[in-house]
Amino acid sequence: MPGNGTPALRAYAAKAAAKAGLPQMLSLQDAMVVGDDHSPFLEAGCPAICLIDFDYGTLPGLNNYWHTPLDTIDKISANSLYAAGRITAELVNLLVHPAAPKGP
Repeated sequence: MPGNGTPALRAYAAKAAAKAGLPQMLSLQDAMVVGDDHSPFLEAGCPAICLIDFDYGTLPGLNNYWHTPLDTIDKISANSLYAAGRITAELVNLLVHPAAPKGP
């Protein structure tokens, strides 16, 4: 997850990945700034993050389909889509039902 996302949402997403049993599928790339689908939301002042599979392409780590004419539905990684969906579902759950504060 690139560093140019809302810090609180990034922290919640990390918790959501752990809760979904997928912590290995989410890495916080603090120094990486990516212009992507979340950028207009951030520019408008809306909290946003972006989940991107940077390792999906013709070779591991190449990511050469991203934002090209080859970036088509047949190139979708089922594993990445599953992980993004599970993490997003857990993230929504955490945002809607935050942990109750612990009493004294």
